[in-house]
Amino acid sequence: MENDELDSLIVKETDVIDKKLLASFLKNYVRITESGEFIFEEKFFLLDAKKKIVIFLLARKVMKIKNIGALDTEEVGPKEISDKSGIPFGTVGRTVRELVEKQIIKEREGKYFVPNFNLNKINSVLDLG
Repeated sequence: MENDELDSLIVKETDVIDKKLLASFLKNYVRITESGEFIFEEKFFLLDAKKKIVIFLLARKVMKIKNIGALDTEEVGPKEISDKSGIPFGTVGRTVRELVEKQIIKEREGKYFVPNFNLNKINSVLDLG
């Protein structure tokens, strides 16, 4: 069968992730205990809501990759984002909609996540590195 040059353009949400880039985003903002609790660093609290939510979602991604906290999925709803990050619920709702509109995060059945292929976009748009 002939190689289709277009195949190289197709990416999947589950494609291999750049773990070094992911770690560089998170290292100054959050730590994760072996039981899955987040320990937010002082710098996290200086971020705006958009960056806090992205950091939170990326930390969930780490939990899923490392099998911490028995997560079935890295996707998470606004109430849990609010409860665990300290961001007011109304702010979370507005901000996740904005992040979805800007195609930084994705929404699936009312829950949010960062697709693996979006890490470089996050780097350029939010300047977290």
